[in-house]
Amino acid sequence: MLHKSDSAAASSLSLALPHVAASASCAGDYPDGNATGVVAGTSMELSHPRLCLIVEGCIAQAMPEHPKREHVLSLSTAFGDAYLLQATSKEEMDAWVAAFHTACASLFARQRGKVDTVRLLRSEIAKLECSVDLDGKMRTMAELQLSAVRDTRSRQTITRDIEQWEENVERLIVELYRHRCYLASLLGNEMPNPKSILSSISKPTKQLLSRVGPLNVTSFHALVCARFPMTNRHSAAQSRWRRRKCCAMDAEVYNESATAVTAAAAA
Repeated sequence: MLHKSDSAAASSLSLALPHVAASASCAGDYPDGNATGVVAGTSMELSHPRLCLIVEGCIAQAMPEHPKREHVLSLSTAFGDAYLLQATSKEEMDAWVAAFHTACASLFARQRGKVDTVRLLRSEIAKLECSVDLDGKMRTMAELQLSAVRDTRSRQTITRDIEQWEENVERLIVELYRHRCYLASLLGNEMPNPKSILSSISKPTKQLLSRVGPLNVTSFHALVCARFPMTNRHSAAQSRWRRRKCCAMDAEVYNESATAVTAAAAA
């Protein structure tokens, strides 16, 4: 059973799982804080969660192709983890997908100090589209260069560059799809077509995903995030923030010194 709290999802983006399993059935909000349900055929009180999932930067997607269960959704997190969750109905499954994306979009805007989340997402989508186009052109140029080079060492260097471009393009495509999902949930529109992202996966990545499970958006998202986890992204962002803060402090000290010198000269 899943014990959902809208306020907790909106603030801390954590999901309490009272029962740890590969798939779980979703429960709604309960006024007394307790949920009674059936887990593995046994009725039990679900008052204390046994697991908490951090779903910041996640992607949720319905999985109608699941071979054994209905109303299953897949969830991939920014830490490279993937989960399967089962709802009691299609409506509840769609509500969970929308709740995940809406909460993530709200946190994304708060982290950047923005109020208009829709406008922010549209701006980020436009930037990501330009980045995908630019990196795709760079990869194509490297492939053309590889076809014209005969030196073994140069070909190895260009091949490594192509692999790096491919991974970078895949990361940007995943980010673009994730932002489009958030925007669609906020506007109440249909989710973007997953074929747009699956058709852009490189051949080595497809071969890797085919060995670990079904190829879908969430498995691809989990793989990309495992290459570059959120902890590393947060560390890099904090380093950039510290550098900007130090530069701002240096500029402030310089301005104060210049003002003092000007005042002394005037006196």
